[in-house]
Amino acid sequence: MGRNPPGPGTPSRTTEPGETGDPEANETPSDLSASAMTRWHPEFSCWGEASFAAKEPIDTEMLAKFARRGRFPLRSPCPNSCLFCYERNMSRMIPNSHLARLPVLTQQAFDYILEQASAVNLPLDPGSSRMTLPDGSVIFFSFSDFFSQGLSVEQIDRLLTHNEQRPPVPYLYTNAQTLEPRMARLLSERHPSSFLLYVSVFTFNDGIKIRLVPKWPGSRNLLEILPNLPQAVVYLTHFSFEQTIADLRTINDHAHPSEPPIVILSRLHYNRIHPPVIRELAEGGLSEVPRLMEHLAKHPRDLPNIGSIAVQFPSTAYVWLFREFLGEKLAALDLGEGDVVLSSRAAYPVLGRLLAGSRAEVHGVADPLGGSTDFATTVTTPNLIARAKTLKGGGTRVKRIVVPSSMWPFDGRCMAGHTVDDLRDSFPGVDVSVVDIPADYISSSLTIEQTLNFFESGGSGMLEEV
Repeated sequence: MGRNPPGPGTPSRTTEPGETGDPEANETPSDLSASAMTRWHPEFSCWGEASFAAKEPIDTEMLAKFARRGRFPLRSPCPNSCLFCYERNMSRMIPNSHLARLPVLTQQAFDYILEQASAVNLPLDPGSSRMTLPDGSVIFFSFSDFFSQGLSVEQIDRLLTHNEQRPPVPYLYTNAQTLEPRMARLLSERHPSSFLLYVSVFTFNDGIKIRLVPKWPGSRNLLEILPNLPQAVVYLTHFSFEQTIADLRTINDHAHPSEPPIVILSRLHYNRIHPPVIRELAEGGLSEVPRLMEHLAKHPRDLPNIGSIAVQFPSTAYVWLFREFLGEKLAALDLGEGDVVLSSRAAYPVLGRLLAGSRAEVHGVADPLGGSTDFATTVTTPNLIARAKTLKGGGTRVKRIVVPSSMWPFDGRCMAGHTVDDLRDSFPGVDVSVVDIPADYISSSLTIEQTLNFFESGGSGMLEEV
């Protein structure tokens, strides 16, 4: 399934753009000023002086809202133009929302953000992709590569210093498209406790990756960066059995020597706006997941340099894992005729089994994205309202609606900015019961053994019902 990436025996690299044959000229400068970094590698705008002069005005009120919540605003729309991007299209699929327009930060704006965050003594996390405004409207921001923001190394150095003084230190996200190995090495040495990265590898097969990221420069830099990243969290996308095994071996061969990475195995999702190639890549290899889990469970010693492997799909496996908890919660409600449980599509097969014989009805509700996402956090209140009205219009008796709290994960609001009270207000006289789902359940990952148990317990059949 594609050529394996270079291994440890790869010949030494040639001179890169911006380098000379003089070893001293290619040394990492101790001076972190923008001018020094521009001299060091001029074609990387994130190291140049472009960040000191934005071409568009910046809304300082918006910056203050971000900073005082501990969030670092990322350039939006994201400049990387990845074909699988969700945030760029969210405002076209979610009512009452829009895409933020944030240019490269000026030096003045950057200083202002640090000043505002320092005033409330919070670290700055660049990982947020949405914000709900007081009127309930939603702004989506590009969940972008932190190192594609036009920031100088001096600015990044100051941000890391700010964060390490205010634990817990947030991780930074990158796909290593513009992060250069020497920059990673420098920042890792200067900030061993705050230069923590989520590295989205997807795959080391550049033939697949360029179909996802048309601007992808190749995996060479990524392979040099990984050994310099202590405590890295590496996201790997499953495309096929053979490719995932090859990618895991590559991570194992390039892991940090003393602080091994955690690998999170995920799948590619698509929505109704994505081009067909994304759906094609997203659906390929899913039937091989049981075989992959069985192989990894049988050969744990094959990857000694990987700290652990967590699994983030299929969504139904999460519901299966917590079935005893959900069974107890539902039993306490004493469900019967007239009770309607509205769940995510992923939860429907498990909840249907838990409530078999109770005379309560279970209905999976699709989110507005129109693709492969099947979990509760993307279902919106208007989706629930529409489904309940359809059921009532079709003659279903609805005396009580039961929903999970995970449909309102953003400070009590759904992805579209609505609350559970909007659901209640739409059905006067109908009781709405919310089953509380702990936050750590929502943010958890599966182990290989838990995922394998799901498939051994009939998981493939459940997935056909989603």
